[in-house]
Amino acid sequence: MSRKVDFLEATEKGRRINPRRFDDLVEEIANQPGDSHVIVDTGSSSFVALVHYLVTHDVFSVLSQMGHQVVVHTIVTGGQALLDTLHGAAQLVRQLEGVRFVVWLNPFWGPIAEDGKTFEQMKTYQDIKKRIDSVIALPAYSDELLPQDIGAMLKKRLTFKEAMESPDFTLMSRHRLGVAQRDIYARLDGLAV
Repeated sequence: MSRKVDFLEATEKGRRINPRRFDDLVEEIANQPGDSHVIVDTGSSSFVALVHYLVTHDVFSVLSQMGHQVVVHTIVTGGQALLDTLHGAAQLVRQLEGVRFVVWLNPFWGPIAEDGKTFEQMKTYQDIKKRIDSVIALPAYSDELLPQDIGAMLKKRLTFKEAMESPDFTLMSRHRLGVAQRDIYARLDGLAV
């Protein structure tokens, strides 16, 4: 299966977001066959502008009328960013109507827990759970080497496949990354999208 990756430069003159570029993004998505999957991964610098554009211009309604189904994936991380990412996910759910949501729990920086409550027990989750299709809990690796391997892979901006084929990673690092990939993909197999 071939995968095409396009980069959309939404900023101009170094800093300013050009919202007209989001029109190009919607056009590209709208022109895809109904059975295809399009993944939009935005950086933090354009995220707020993109969400504003999506809400203001009723983009999901336009795509839905064209037969496209939109699923928004959002991440809640542990550690210091727990509350920020938790409230960010809740804001997305409240702002974006007519879409499905998948929440990824990423304990890489620490447990997804507050005051002894798990994610599913937190009031924020209870308030939005009717809109959440799936919650995917990424593994919390206790081994110190695997998180280092994953960190190195992410720092180099590599996929699992690229890292496992890279001579920059040792035999055992590639093996550990393969174990992590299988674990994460197994969790995705149960996801109905």
